[in-house]
Amino acid sequence: KVDYASINDVVHQLGYPTVDIDELAVALDSSGAPLGYVVTATTSEGYGGDIQIIIGISVDGTVQGLDFLTINETVGFGLNAKEPEFTEQFVGKKVLAFEYTKTGATKDSQVDAISGATITTSAVVDAINAAVMIVNLLGGV
Repeated sequence: KVDYASINDVVHQLGYPTVDIDELAVALDSSGAPLGYVVTATTSEGYGGDIQIIIGISVDGTVQGLDFLTINETVGFGLNAKEPEFTEQFVGKKVLAFEYTKTGATKDSQVDAISGATITTSAVVDAINAAVMIVNLLGGV
């Protein structure tokens, strides 16, 4: 059984006080070796309230994909977080932490902020970073 209270204590202490890990599942190959993780994380810092994201991360720490389970952001602004132009910036990248920029991403760890939605961008980046950090702490990297 996963001790989410302890996991979230670590998440909060390591710089993501508004993010909680809700679920953590390990994908195993036929021999029982880990292939990757599926992490569900919720941040309370969305402009429109909680944002819940599910993130697939391979055992080496590479983000494989993500989707939103809950998002109530403003149409035309924060809701653009669901668009591939934003989400695909994370996919295929192995970094210790992402950061957003308003001036154009120039390295793998950077993603372009959503225009007019800095609060949403920051919240989503924090949730993804918390998930990546937990996978790394579990020995994924």
